[in-house]
Amino acid sequence: YQSLILDLHQVRAGFAPTAMVGKRPLRKSQWILAAGVVGCVIIVAVAAVIANRSKSKLAVKQEVVAVQPPNLSPTEGTEVIRPAAREGRLRPGPQAGENGQFEPRRGPEGGGMRLPMGVPPRRDFYNIPEGPVATMLAQADKYAAQHKENYEEIIDGYRQVEQKADGTPQAGEVAKRVQDSISNKDRALKSEMQTREAKMMDFVRQHKLQEAFKVWSDFPSGLRNREVDDSIRALLDKNFPANWQAN
Repeated sequence: YQSLILDLHQVRAGFAPTAMVGKRPLRKSQWILAAGVVGCVIIVAVAAVIANRSKSKLAVKQEVVAVQPPNLSPTEGTEVIRPAAREGRLRPGPQAGENGQFEPRRGPEGGGMRLPMGVPPRRDFYNIPEGPVATMLAQADKYAAQHKENYEEIIDGYRQVEQKADGTPQAGEVAKRVQDSISNKDRALKSEMQTREAKMMDFVRQHKLQEAFKVWSDFPSGLRNREVDDSIRALLDKNFPANWQAN
């Protein structure tokens, strides 16, 4: 009671009271209880987070399973292309145009008219037996004299001798043979193309397309290659109607 009276005078004088009124220190049991409550709250929160994550993973897995298509047999939901159908797709037959006429058959490369002389024969590489340079050169000269129109084979023979003669005194002579054989082929090709093109154009001007087409039917096989065939096909495409067909 005396402390309260003293504090009253302290307050009236403008000082803070010195007595501890209504404040008691926390007991040890109260601290333990508070710590237990906080621990329980933390455990419940962690458990709730783990439960939510588990539900999310389960939902995603269910969605993935739901969108997976069922196993289909080869004849359900897919188009099975049989060999005959596949061949038919790659090799369509001739189609009629707007005027009811069929377009001309095209060449094997997919563009241009089919050539009148057909596919060129298979060319075998001409091989000269191995031996001295002089012997091989004599063999190549003999073949060139006996097969004047086999231009590619003649060039093959001289090129073999050229490889054998590399670094020898005969190298220059053999190299000249190679260049001469190439020049002979180029001259023959140029002459053949000019002569046949002139004949073709004469028939075209007379509207004799079948005769113009046959001008190329016996074109020398020794002068043919892909570039030559493409040049002939380009001439035919340029000077023949788009819907023309050979008889």
